[in-house]
Amino acid sequence: MITGKDERSLWAIQRLREGWKPSDLMKQGFTESQAKKLSQFRNCLMQLEEYCQPEHVQKWSQLGLNGLFLLSMFREKDWDGLGEILMSIEPNIKRDDLIEYPTLIKEKRDRLREVEKNVKYKVRDLEREREKLEQTIDSIEKERKKIKKLLPELFHEVTNDDALDFLMDHLGLRNDRPCLAKRLDYNWQRNLKKKGIIVFKEEVHPEDAWEKIRTHYVLDVLAIAEDFQKRKKRGYRTEYNYEYVPQNDWVYWDIPEEAEYWGIDSLSKLIGQKITQEKKRLKEIEQEMKQAEEGLKSFRKRRPESFSEALNRSNQFASFDMEKHGNLQALGLKWLYNKGYMVTTELTLPDNLRCDVIGVDKEGKICILECKASYQDFKKDEKWQRYLKYCDSYYFVAEKDLLYWMQIDSQCTNVGLLKAHSKHLEIDRECKPMSKAEQAEDTAFNIGRQLSRRFSFGH
Repeated sequence: MITGKDERSLWAIQRLREGWKPSDLMKQGFTESQAKKLSQFRNCLMQLEEYCQPEHVQKWSQLGLNGLFLLSMFREKDWDGLGEILMSIEPNIKRDDLIEYPTLIKEKRDRLREVEKNVKYKVRDLEREREKLEQTIDSIEKERKKIKKLLPELFHEVTNDDALDFLMDHLGLRNDRPCLAKRLDYNWQRNLKKKGIIVFKEEVHPEDAWEKIRTHYVLDVLAIAEDFQKRKKRGYRTEYNYEYVPQNDWVYWDIPEEAEYWGIDSLSKLIGQKITQEKKRLKEIEQEMKQAEEGLKSFRKRRPESFSEALNRSNQFASFDMEKHGNLQALGLKWLYNKGYMVTTELTLPDNLRCDVIGVDKEGKICILECKASYQDFKKDEKWQRYLKYCDSYYFVAEKDLLYWMQIDSQCTNVGLLKAHSKHLEIDRECKPMSKAEQAEDTAFNIGRQLSRRFSFGH
């Protein structure tokens, strides 16, 4: 059997190198088909020796006549693609699999161009954002000196920058006295109360004698700064997270989800700066740029067959997105319900639009949440703006990485953004005022009717 690797084939290839023609091989007992294939194989071998690396020539020799299924690559003189294929396959590869490789190489290149374009735009946007942040942080450092002059009695002994940032973000002023503008970690705040560092007071509202103002006054700012540094060093929590609040400590009302206390602005807001957020985002930008560039390098190195494997896994990816989408819907239901809405999912609106999550409050105002599990899901959705006329507020629900692309999308400037955590949603950007919802009464009735149907029939 003539394979291009057996002794008789090797003898014939050597004769062809010496100037023999296919007709000469036929005189030695080779069939016309065998002589033609061996001649093609020899021609390809000589081109590889001229244009490719020695290891590519070796791989070609190991393939034998099966390599002729890659003739299209020789006709196109695609030496880079041919070399990549040869280094990606084993000599015993099946014929049917080898035939697919030219197509796989083309798919990889098309996808690589798309990835390079996306990475280029992302890095460009990140560099612009980094430049603005660096300017902002520079002004923050200058503003820091002003802060100590404005409030010397509070911060003149605080020397640690991280502690100062934390205090600026969590402390505010009421009655010219320092107080908490944001809740601290629940257990830490309780301990500070026991130590007398924080004191809770209820005071009569100056404009309404029936209303009480609740304030957590801070009696020792330096003590909190020192305690903060100790907790950070030991890896203890400092930020408030309602998931770590014991339920039995809140019997008569719901556990607050937000860290901010009502009616008190943090010192960082009072001076118009977001010190900790800006520095944190700058670190995230550096990491995102590094990940994008490393991801591109990794993508270039991927073997062509990985695209075939990815194709086979596409259904698994689809089911993964569906599961993520369902989790986002569940978080959206909980968030809207806690805001005082009567809520449901998959409600059909006029124009055959179907809402991921929709709710109506006691004033009859409609809120719609659109859940996005992936960047592709977001970019392919061309109908979401048609929902806006049927609601009084509209929010996208997504994870942090996807929210970044929504923030810079010019079409999303007026809608709200909700950041998804493992067990709750956080407002990333409030929805701007919208015109009154059309057919709001019909929508409210349909929400109630759908809930009734599910209760009655289970679907």
